[in-house]
Amino acid sequence: MTELKPCPFCGKRAIVMRVKDPVVLEKLQVHGEQYMIGCVTKGCILHANKTRKTAKLLFGTGSYDNMVKMWNRRDGEQHD
Repeated sequence: MTELKPCPFCGKRAIVMRVKDPVVLEKLQVHGEQYMIGCVTKGCILHANKTRKTAKLLFGTGSYDNMVKMWNRRDGEQHD
């Protein structure tokens, strides 16, 4: 498992959340496996809230490892 780089804005710890809740998926208007990546720091532009299952940065579908690779590259493009 690849480790996440820290938040690019505040330098604090980042987290990955797998979205399974059908209500959240419907709200996001997406289907399939979804991941959100964000920062644990309240007030950060990329703050993620695990309780409310929200994050300021949503990469979308793909495997966990692919999402982490995209976050760590910081380019937002999916590469295999």
